[in-house]
Amino acid sequence: MSWRARIALAWGGLVFAAALALSGAAGITSSEAASMSAGARTAGWLLASPRQPAASLRGLAELSAERGRPLLAEAFHGFAGAAGERLGLGPIRGLRLGAALVAGLLAAALALTGFALGGVPVALLAPAVFWFTPRTLSLGLLATPDLLGALLWLMAVQAYARALANTTRLSRTGAGLWCGVLCAAAAAVRPDLSSLWPVLVLHWGLGRVHLRWLARHNHPTPAPGTDWAARLRHLPTAIGAALLLIPAAVLAFWPSLWSAPLGAAGALLGTIGWGQPRLVVNPALHALAALPAPTVALLALGAGHATLRLAGALRRHDGDVARLEALWLLAGTLPLLLAAVGVAPRLPGLSPVVQALAPLALLGARALVALAELAWPERRLAVLGALAIALLYPGLRAAAVTFPLGASAWGEPLGGAAGAAWRGWPRQEGGEAVRGLLDELALHAAPGARVRWIGVAPWAIERYRQAGLLRADLTDAAGVDEADLAVVARDGARDAEYEVWTAFGTSRAVGALYLDEVALVMVYARPGAWR
Repeated sequence: MSWRARIALAWGGLVFAAALALSGAAGITSSEAASMSAGARTAGWLLASPRQPAASLRGLAELSAERGRPLLAEAFHGFAGAAGERLGLGPIRGLRLGAALVAGLLAAALALTGFALGGVPVALLAPAVFWFTPRTLSLGLLATPDLLGALLWLMAVQAYARALANTTRLSRTGAGLWCGVLCAAAAAVRPDLSSLWPVLVLHWGLGRVHLRWLARHNHPTPAPGTDWAARLRHLPTAIGAALLLIPAAVLAFWPSLWSAPLGAAGALLGTIGWGQPRLVVNPALHALAALPAPTVALLALGAGHATLRLAGALRRHDGDVARLEALWLLAGTLPLLLAAVGVAPRLPGLSPVVQALAPLALLGARALVALAELAWPERRLAVLGALAIALLYPGLRAAAVTFPLGASAWGEPLGGAAGAAWRGWPRQEGGEAVRGLLDELALHAAPGARVRWIGVAPWAIERYRQAGLLRADLTDAAGVDEADLAVVARDGARDAEYEVWTAFGTSRAVGALYLDEVALVMVYARPGAWR
């Protein structure tokens, strides 16, 4: 077995095992609750389709209309979750089996691509750059479409890079077709990932502009006329395949659009941020502020190093290197730019831009290797080890210290969780921090107490109950007035909490969960409801 395969297998197995082991302790966000619930229903309808095709089609159409997106990710997590429960992994860890598989595959893909970009050192470092942060670790434990989309994004870019290589025409065509398939799958997982096609088009267009500039520089008198047929023949197979397959895949996995395909454009615009209410903070700024400062510095170093390599390749007229550098730069930076101008899903956390982090992690790992080589060529491995520890250890330590509340962690320049709370930014991604207070609630709640859950998805509460994390005698209250206990997951807004204070006649919490002295969850009780 080659070093390339060994490193990829080791990273993939390690991350899969870690994600599966840790997934039982992480709370369920509102977006994951919706994804899990839809996944189980999608799998059920697909299994019933041979016996009840009409009813299954209606059910899938209603579900896709409810979700407002294609159902490929839901189908994947639904079947993986059913397999996980059958394997005896439990009501929470079992449903996250698909997430653990995706996390392991993404780590392996990073290692394989890193080996192609810079050999063994980059293959070893790239997965660590991506995973050694609280936010990416938390996202990797959740059964949502986000990490699956990031995996397909990375694989599609790598396939396009192979298609650019100077190999046989047959291999280039095969890689281009595979890239088109991956682009279509990514768009069917999350429609906003169809922005990968503009990345490819922009890359190809910039390459054509550079070629025309070289031709004009060498031959000042251009040939008359325009041979459009010749230009189309130079169009990469990947771009043509993606152009055909992306709409087909989105339509195929979005049954609610089958009766009204012209509504696809409006539905797609709704999933990428236009027409949606804006968050307190822009998704691109949110992502950079949520990551540890050394990680952000390493990602920026990678982008800067790639820019320098691109400029050097252009000066040397080295087209192969220039095309490769431009591709990875576009794949890593364009999602951030789109998010910065509002063309991204209005989702909390890293979800809107997570697809950009994998290419940037590769560039950062390669830049670190180049920096060690430049600093001390004779001792480059020792220097590389020291730099890796200095830049990666803070993120790894933060991930360990904040687990399982890593989705509430923020970077050091912002002032951590306290700085984000002071600015009114979201304290969590959707009620997942409540998981940390369930043991205390089960210990102190009075028998038969009625609990009002605020900021927590009802499906998540039901799943906690099935997992035995909630006492069977505790029931859900429909409103604050009829509740004995109120569990409030703070997300920045306080109106619901003020309502609890008024109904209970007290603002004193009987239980709380904090991260860096920032309250994430508060528990309020009527007299006698808390022992």
